[in-house]
Amino acid sequence: MVCENETPTLKEPDKTLEDEFGDLHLNRPVLEVLAHVPMYGALLEKYIVSLELGKNRSEYIQSVAPEKMKDPGLFILPCRLRDSKPFDTLADVRSCVNLLPLKLFKELKVGLLEETDDVLELADGTKSYPVWIVKNVEVHVGKLKLFEDFHVVDMEREPTSPLLVGRGFLATANAVIDCKKAKIAVGE
Repeated sequence: MVCENETPTLKEPDKTLEDEFGDLHLNRPVLEVLAHVPMYGALLEKYIVSLELGKNRSEYIQSVAPEKMKDPGLFILPCRLRDSKPFDTLADVRSCVNLLPLKLFKELKVGLLEETDDVLELADGTKSYPVWIVKNVEVHVGKLKLFEDFHVVDMEREPTSPLLVGRGFLATANAVIDCKKAKIAVGE
């Protein structure tokens, strides 16, 4: 039975997740809490010694700082074109093409030159003209035998490494570059 004089009661709105945890305060560092969760504990012990949390800042301190290494220098592969003697070949991960000097191309006669509209921009910002391409050159690297395209460039001076191979060649050869050991391995 409802009396007419009673005021209706307002239904309280449902609490949101933010309302439930809005006044929650933790006195433990986040990493200390996570360290008690088995899947995070081992990972945290391995990489982080402590975490200091303060007003508007956070700082991670690793257990051991890596040793500063010197520049490993250039990565050189011994490659042969067809039955030639091995050449020092510069592995260049910045390059998207393989390069062969015109003088070496004429000595080895490794294929037929085709004209191309490609213009190569060199590391010093200059452009290289004219450029040709020789396709499917047989290249031997260790026990691997690959067929690669080379851009043939008329160079003013003799390079110290006559061949340059780029990212495509390195990917095909499954090259692994280990900067710490200053070594390059192919086909593994």
